[in-house]
Amino acid sequence: MNLSLKRQYICIRLLAFIVLLESNHDHEALTTFFINEPKFVDELVPLLRGEETIPKDICILALLAFATQTQDRPKEFNILTVISVGGHSGILLNFMQKVIGSIMASTLGYSVSFVEALLSLVIVFISSSTGVATLRNSSLIPTILPLLQDMKLQHNHMVIAIAHNLEAFMDYNNLANTLFRDLGVMDDMVTRLKMEISHIEK
Repeated sequence: MNLSLKRQYICIRLLAFIVLLESNHDHEALTTFFINEPKFVDELVPLLRGEETIPKDICILALLAFATQTQDRPKEFNILTVISVGGHSGILLNFMQKVIGSIMASTLGYSVSFVEALLSLVIVFISSSTGVATLRNSSLIPTILPLLQDMKLQHNHMVIAIAHNLEAFMDYNNLANTLFRDLGVMDDMVTRLKMEISHIEK
């Protein structure tokens, strides 16, 4: 099998997995799948670790596969464990740092679909206390804050997504107010709001 066919096979397998989780409400069938594929989650991580050499469409599907599994709360702890400990520690934060750095430097090396897939994983984590604790401890919130200052029109959808993530973080974390005050988040939000209103007035 040549490289092109192998990549196509991986995409098909990841898509099939995502569809299975999104459409199958038979818990027993899903349990059987994970019994037969005990290393499936671990196999997704190298696809993200090697994202500089692996096609972006495969990375996007790997992120969506993580996000889809995480919506199932019993699976969430396993996903958090996989990406937060051992050799995979900090993989989500590293990804976000690369993406935000690329955006702020105006050298966007990631497609809109890639950024949206990454943020979809983050917002799933934010919607649970366990996920919030993990993200808070990983310094993810300070990492995404610079994007609030990005005024490029082509990046508006990303800024909106970041704002939704911060909103969800406040909803699910009772320590968010203290953290946001310490990081100056509210000042950044007010500054951004003033800038947006100024553009409308002009």
